[in-house]
Amino acid sequence: MTREHALIECDGVTYTYDGEAHPAIRKVSLRIQQGEFVTIYGPNGSGKSTLCQMMNGLIPGQMGGQMQGKITVQDYELQGDPAEVHQLSPKIGFVFQDPDAQLVVGKVEDELAFAPENLRVARAEIIRRLDETLRQVAMEDYRDRHVHQLSGGQKQRIAIASVLTMNTPVLILDDVTSSLDTDGKQSIFRLLHALHEQGVTCIVTASRSDAIPLGTTRLITMESGEIQSDESITNVEQLPVLAPFRQNVKVEHPMRFIGVEPIIEVRELTYRYPNGHIGLRPTSFDLFPGEIAALTGPNGCGKSTLTKLLMGLLPAGKGMIRMQGEDISKSSIYDRAKWLSYVHQQPEQQFIANTVMEECIYSLRMKQEHRSDATSNQRHILEQGKQILERIGLYEKRDRHPFELSQGEKRLLSVASTWLTNPKLLILDEPTSGQDLANTKRIFECCMEMADQWVSILVVTHDQQWIESWVTRTMQLNSSVVKK
Repeated sequence: MTREHALIECDGVTYTYDGEAHPAIRKVSLRIQQGEFVTIYGPNGSGKSTLCQMMNGLIPGQMGGQMQGKITVQDYELQGDPAEVHQLSPKIGFVFQDPDAQLVVGKVEDELAFAPENLRVARAEIIRRLDETLRQVAMEDYRDRHVHQLSGGQKQRIAIASVLTMNTPVLILDDVTSSLDTDGKQSIFRLLHALHEQGVTCIVTASRSDAIPLGTTRLITMESGEIQSDESITNVEQLPVLAPFRQNVKVEHPMRFIGVEPIIEVRELTYRYPNGHIGLRPTSFDLFPGEIAALTGPNGCGKSTLTKLLMGLLPAGKGMIRMQGEDISKSSIYDRAKWLSYVHQQPEQQFIANTVMEECIYSLRMKQEHRSDATSNQRHILEQGKQILERIGLYEKRDRHPFELSQGEKRLLSVASTWLTNPKLLILDEPTSGQDLANTKRIFECCMEMADQWVSILVVTHDQQWIESWVTRTMQLNSSVVKK
């Protein structure tokens, strides 16, 4: 194929975000042909997302910053104009890693119809596309559901479906299987493979080797903003699947907790949403001080509903929640915040400060602002923030806005900020979602140190094999019933 037929071409592209001293990507040159299936693979912060967002005009058009080099998409040279993303949207479908970044309407059916309606597609064709895409992502029964009632994995399926309804010849998907359980991940892999065989150009990113889709024909590896390798592959199953590993760390056996008073007791807890949907069937379990327990189960089984009930974000359902023997089923979210901390599946939903440092120490500031020794305490708080940001590798980014961090870095920041609050119970919602090996180890090393201080940690995950070496035990929530 001749050079002028390249679908996407980057020629010596370097991009630096506003306020940053170092480029996010540097001297990137590549050519993607129509009909390829390309996976861009690399650790968190390697520049994968930045590169993909440059391919559809989001960067620098929507973000500002400085770009050198040239990007050409379908013979159209991008100039950094914010309007370019709208010009390319009928040609390039883009799915973000965070589904909340692109779900804008409300009801699932309206969400899927939004883009084709704006493209003035005929109503009958829109209905046909909705039926087909809901079937493709196995969400036919959720057509009338509000997107905010869906689990994180279900939202990701709908985000994918909302792009598929546009019928674009190019699909760019940014680590979109990170919130999906094993079955959901494999079904999306099969869907992408089928679309590729129909002639769609697929470009995906992956932070872990087990997130590289079957059907990938070309693997581009990035690190520190640069392309390290670019090679054709014939069988993605031959690639090594990495698993977390920790040396010289003993996993405590559940027998350790015999005779120990649980910090949390859940008894026959159930919940039904106002629309009649059963969010949680009768569920019972205990959590002990110093324990790191995993709660697993497929997308939509009730994990998020259970955590919201523990935190008081949903009105008390039937059943009981006891904290150190005291019934807290009716206690407020404010009372629970004194001893419970939570790291959201989309951590940016919790961010309220303008810098990484201020976000890290915000809760400590709130606790100390009315004390008589506030000045000396503020100095101590800043030192605590410095120590923990150095511990997780984010101190150099202390002056950046939290939203400017990669998804993996955002999650690390959320863990750090909750660590400083000294909770008795910490809930981590899908902490490995979109994480590479290094960030996963950082998160769970933090958890190990907290557990040594007798903090009880509940890890909500669909990623059981990825974290099994880090937890004391696993509870499976299947059809909204905990199996111990």
